[in-house]
Amino acid sequence: MKDSNSSLLASLPNAITMGNLLCGLIGIERVFAGDMVTAFIFILIAAILDFFDGFVARLLKVDGEMGKQLDSLADLVTFGVLPGLFFYHYMMQFGYCFPTGICTSRYAWVAIPIGAAFRLARFNIAPSGSTEFVGVPTPIMGIVLASISLSIEPIGIVSSTWLGPWLQEFYFLAMMPVVAAFLMAGEWPMLAFKFKKNDPLTLWKYSLVVVFAAIILLFRRESGIPILLSYVFISVLANFVTVKKSNG
Repeated sequence: MKDSNSSLLASLPNAITMGNLLCGLIGIERVFAGDMVTAFIFILIAAILDFFDGFVARLLKVDGEMGKQLDSLADLVTFGVLPGLFFYHYMMQFGYCFPTGICTSRYAWVAIPIGAAFRLARFNIAPSGSTEFVGVPTPIMGIVLASISLSIEPIGIVSSTWLGPWLQEFYFLAMMPVVAAFLMAGEWPMLAFKFKKNDPLTLWKYSLVVVFAAIILLFRRESGIPILLSYVFISVLANFVTVKKSNG
């Protein structure tokens, strides 16, 4: 009986990870149904599950290679393929051909899952215990990319926002997936919300939390892109200043 309970506890983190994957699959179905806001909600639920599977695994001391690989496979679907399909949906809705008539840009969305796959594979072979990420984390990028639906889709009484029309521009829809893949695959250090004693980046991490809160209060449903830009800028600045101090 004790072994049975131990086995059940050991499988709990993987079950949470499968919940992440399930949210991604349902989100994909919602995109094809044209229900973009619900698809975005499933991404948010998946992000919560993605946090808790690792937390529970460490708490129960059952984290291992199986869970690590399964987590990355789930993240590829939920935060790679699904956000990519958001852009495919809006390209098909707002036009995806260059003025010359060349329509290869309709496939730009595939850059998102490709970048996510590369980022996740690199994460899996990286040494554990690091207080920084290399490249923008896939879940953060996936949530930000999918959040454009909140600016484009009618929600409640307000049918559009000041950012919505800009996000519907063809060149934004065609180029953002490529930019997203570049940010995920890039080899620059990004701040991770892991707080350890004597970490020189701790103050920067707290500053980032304050900036995120201010952006959400100011931009509300349009917070996704400003949060991504501030995250990249502050991470690059923090590491530049830290390296300069250590070398000075």
